[in-house]
Amino acid sequence: MQMASPVANTRIGTCPHGLPVGACPICNGMGGGGGKRADFSAKPGEMSWSECAAIGAFLKAQQEARVQRQQDFIQPPAIPFQARLEGMAQKIANFVQVISNSFAPAVARPVVFVLNTVNTVINIVKNFAQKFADISDKLTAMMGEFKAAAKEKASKFFENFRKKAKALFLIFVPFDEQEDLKDERKSV
Repeated sequence: MQMASPVANTRIGTCPHGLPVGACPICNGMGGGGGKRADFSAKPGEMSWSECAAIGAFLKAQQEARVQRQQDFIQPPAIPFQARLEGMAQKIANFVQVISNSFAPAVARPVVFVLNTVNTVINIVKNFAQKFADISDKLTAMMGEFKAAAKEKASKFFENFRKKAKALFLIFVPFDEQEDLKDERKSV
């Protein structure tokens, strides 16, 4: 059984990708036009180009998953629920119209009353779901502000700590470097 070539468009006098020799950016190290071929081999103790590409793809997928989780957190589950409630309320309203037009008033009135009551309950639940979504959005915004404020406080604390620790160990620095550091602190 003969295996198919990965590149189907090869001709004599061309590169494996079907382009004239020297014109293929892949064969010429992504430079095109007869440049030096790229060296993708790994040196001892270093990662190969393929390993770097695999790690990059993994990190990109990880970042996309993190963004998706944040978007899932931002959109509360009440929104799809509210859409289903609206659909149910519309179906019940259509059903009430059909019953009131099809049956005698003595039969239709109690059924219409019950269905209208159910529809009212659905509208109340729908309004509650909307209020819940609004409250959820406000709580998310408050938590974001709290997180930003805590991050700012922590960064200020660690910056002050770093400056004090640097000043504490200043006695171990030669005198000419101390002058440079003092000038640096004055400029900050």
